[in-house]
Amino acid sequence: MVSAVEARERTGADFDSAYMERIDLNHRYAIKLCKRGQAIKIPEISAFASRVLAMTEARVKLSRQLSGDGNSGLDGSGSPHSRARANAPASGGSGGR
Repeated sequence: MVSAVEARERTGADFDSAYMERIDLNHRYAIKLCKRGQAIKIPEISAFASRVLAMTEARVKLSRQLSGDGNSGLDGSGSPHSRARANAPASGGSGGR
């Protein structure tokens, strides 16, 4: 995984790939935390975890649709952006970063 400092030093498609890798990792971690939060016996916390889980899963689903990868599960398995990285053109695409 690429650190935030390493990602800042990258440009073009390399930056895009590092950014998506970090976003994917963060989404998987958020999903894991929300699933744990749903099991908490305090109704307000459980409800909050359920709302955040639904929003995070919706973001992951949208991200996968945009990247063309609908095969990975929402349970944190696999990278939703692997196909997009594999099919990405070798040049630019970052808007001049």
